[in-house]
Amino acid sequence: MPFYSKTNALFRCAKPLPHAMSPREVFLRNLRIGSLGRAGQLDAARQLFDRMATRDTVSWNAILTAHWQNSDLEGSKRLFDSMPQRNTVSWNSIIAGCLENGRPDEALDYFAKMPLRNVASWNAIVSGLVKLDRFEEAERLFEAMPVRNVISYTAMVDGLARKGEVDRARDLFDRMPKKNAVSWAAMISGCVENGRYEEARYLFDRIPEKNLAAITAMITGYCKEGNVEKARGIFNGIRHKDLICWNAMMAGYVHNGHGEEALKLHIQMQKTGMKPDHATLIAVVTACSALGLLQQGKRTHAFAIKTKLLLNVSLCNALITMYSKCGCIGDSQFLFQNIQNRDLVSWNTIIAACSQHGDYDNVLSLFNEMEEKGMIPNEITFLSILSACRHATKVEESLNWFNLMMSKYRIHPRAEHYACLVDMLCRAGHLEKA
Repeated sequence: MPFYSKTNALFRCAKPLPHAMSPREVFLRNLRIGSLGRAGQLDAARQLFDRMATRDTVSWNAILTAHWQNSDLEGSKRLFDSMPQRNTVSWNSIIAGCLENGRPDEALDYFAKMPLRNVASWNAIVSGLVKLDRFEEAERLFEAMPVRNVISYTAMVDGLARKGEVDRARDLFDRMPKKNAVSWAAMISGCVENGRYEEARYLFDRIPEKNLAAITAMITGYCKEGNVEKARGIFNGIRHKDLICWNAMMAGYVHNGHGEEALKLHIQMQKTGMKPDHATLIAVVTACSALGLLQQGKRTHAFAIKTKLLLNVSLCNALITMYSKCGCIGDSQFLFQNIQNRDLVSWNTIIAACSQHGDYDNVLSLFNEMEEKGMIPNEITFLSILSACRHATKVEESLNWFNLMMSKYRIHPRAEHYACLVDMLCRAGHLEKA
């Protein structure tokens, strides 16, 4: 929803100032517009722009960027079309706006129409397409770049690693004419995310200057290996910790079954004055789920509402699980019904919650509603359904669900699906079928 009121004509200006503004005044106004835009105060930025008796291209670029930064891409596009003059920065901004708002096709259209491109233009489109998983197009444009710099190479290294093509990423990384801290962090993180911990350690030991992003990647890597002590040792050695490394260490504790340590670390973080984000609260809520700490989970939920972090779908999903594991399935259902932008994980989470409470009828109802909403189930959905059948001893139904999973949705059963069926058939006395 755009912040700038659509009841007013988009380009209606207040009565201009009686005298032209000096270059310094224009410069200061431009800085202020950019600052307000980044702070989420689009209305104030727009009013300031509208009152400017003298504007230059920088003024237009600043307000154009402010609109898409605040989710009003259409407003940015109208401004772009009305600009008296455009420069390369104007084109780069509208391309970045399209990409940041998940509109890669429009970004490509603007890029194709650009009268003049610089390396920043190419980097914006390549990096944006990589982030939006349009890697083939990003790679084609990267190959066509007349000039590449460290940003171009780093974007491709990151993209290749995210695709799981670590060898290609490493080859490109090794061929980079120049590397910076971000390049090293991207390659190390890529190795960690693909389970290549030895390679990550090798690179980490050879990094010219150990930056916080690379250190955080190694914390994550050690936690994924199960070596939380080594991760904590690295964490303790960081002088100036940012929120991301706090979150990485807390998440590492949670995923290794050390919920108490995660909660202790959260208390330490609070004492530093660091403000949590949704990732922090997800770690706390997940720890509360594992430890059955309903009251602390409720306090975290209340804090999320107060700070508007509950708008994050992943946090809502974590809270649904927490309430379910603490025996409050009604709270789980209420929370689910109030999520505005449910994703597949949301549906799987509430179906799993009902399954764990043996509510087969509700599981069936949720699955039907999920299909009506156009959401396609995956293997996790069916695992929860089979589990619900097991709790309710629905032998024939479970076999029907199993066949539906394979025939209609082309989902190949995993060991967990077979184990669930075998367990239920054994309990029901169908040993030959089992």
